[in-house]
Formats: sequence, C-alpha cells, structure tokens
Amino acid sequence: MKRNKSFLSFSGKILAVFFVVGFALSSCATSEKNKGENFIADVDPIELSPVTAQFSNFLGTAIEPKVVSVFFVPRSNEVLLEYKVTGNIYKLYLNREARDLIRKAAVQYNADFDAVKLDRDLSYRKSERIYGEAKNCHMEWGLSSFTMNGEAYPKVVAGYRFEGRNPYFVVVVPVTENLGYKEGRSGMQNTVKQVIYMNKAQALALADVLDENNLLSSLSTVVVPVMNPDGYSVDGGKKTEPSFADDGYGVPAAESVPEAAPADGEGSASVENGAGAVPAAETAN
Repeated sequence: MKRNKSFLSFSGKILAVFFVVGFALSSCATSEKNKGENFIADVDPIELSPVTAQFSNFLGTAIEPKVVSVFFVPRSNEVLLEYKVTGNIYKLYLNREARDLIRKAAVQYNADFDAVKLDRDLSYRKSERIYGEAKNCHMEWGLSSFTMNGEAYPKVVAGYRFEGRNPYFVVVVPVTENLGYKEGRSGMQNTVKQVIYMNKAQALALADVLDENNLLSSLSTVVVPVMNPDGYSVDGGKKTEPSFADDGYGVPAAESVPEAAPADGEGSASVENGAGAVPAAETAN
C-alpha cells in the first residue's frame, strides 16, 4: 500500500513537471506570435458590440456610413476593428496605447465641439492628429478574410476633420510601408491612407467599447479552462476528474462494493474487488 502511494505521488510530480514545461513552451509560442508580454488569456477573439462610422466612397467624393465589427483579442490584448471599403476587408488591431488615445480623444473632441473650439481653417495635416498618435498597431487587408495579402505596422492618429460644414472625429492610419509587398504577397508598395469618420455619438460609442473594464468583462461570456491545484481541468467550477478511493486503487470512492450474502448460514463471505478475495466482517453470535 505504501509503495502504491509513493508511486502515485511520484507520478503526480512527474506529470506536474510535464504540465509546467508544456505550459511554458506554449506560452513562448504565443509570445512570439502575439507579443506575449500582452497576453491576457488563451481565448479566441470575442465579438463585441459593433459601431457605425463613415468612410470615403470609391471615388473619394463623399463619405458613406458603414458598420465596423469589433473584437477583443485576449491572446495579444488588442481590439480588432474590421470593416470593408473600396472592395477590400481591413483588419486594424489597436494596442493598449492606441485604445487609450482614441478614448481620450473622443471625449476631448466632444468637449471641443460643444465649446465651438474646432478650427475650420486648420489644415487636415494638423487637425487630423491634433489629439495625438499611437505607434506599433497592426493592420491586414485583402479581398477576403482568407486572403490577407497586405500587412503593415502603422501608427494611428486621432483628431477631427471638416467635411463641408460638419467637423467629424477621425481616426487616421497614415500611409505606411506594406510588408506584403516586400515579401511578394502584394502588389502595393504602401498602404492606402485610412480615415475613419465619426460624429459625436459614434465617437463616444467607440470609446465605450474600448473601455478596459468592458474588454475584461467580455471574458466572462466565454468558458476559460483553468487548472486546479491537483493538475486536473476545472470547467465552470466543477472538477472533471473522477473521485478515487484513498487506498490508491481505481475504485471510485462514491461507489460501494456490495458484500456477498452469507452462503449456507456461514458467517463470512468473500468479496471480489479486483485486488484478491477479502473476507467479509464476521457477524456477532
């Protein structure tokens, strides 16, 4: 019995070592792909509430409303804005710095709008970036989600821009080198300048979606596998491993082994439990 307990304890330690090593290796792989220092959880992208914005039409003669899909990406702590313009699907990944910039800029834009501080005579180059910039975002684009031939790591700037008489809040992705071109995947040497137009309400709606508390709360909508101290998977607060008897044998503790009925009036009987014949308790005379 003692040898069995020692063996099980030793085996458990070995499994724990393999688990720790395996987790470390998987974390390293995630780090290389998704800048793992920002890793939140090993969960697929979570779809959030979509927002509405305006984009220039194909000819650039007017701006048109479009729905922007929004996703939280816990593996890299990014927010993905996905939209389609000029025939291409764009995926713009916002890091923490970019999200903070956009949230603060949206609030400031609303305040400046109400205070009539938005300068119509300011050049686009200055007004589009008046609230600041964030570096090292990630953008992909292509004809479909399965053919993302373009790729860049642009900065994102926030400001405002007048279109006619209306001053819009704008999130701008300036022209940036296309890595897809360097790697032979795309025929475009640089990205096309992206301008996302929003009115006051749309800007605040985007700021709300980008709020860090809202992003972390979205994790509660998915089941995140965790590990209990024994190394078994816990799902939804319930242990999935079977409960075993303390003697180390594979007989579930919850199950009882029925005793054989005494034969021919005998006061004892043998019970088969997989470990040999065990005499039943004697009855008192």
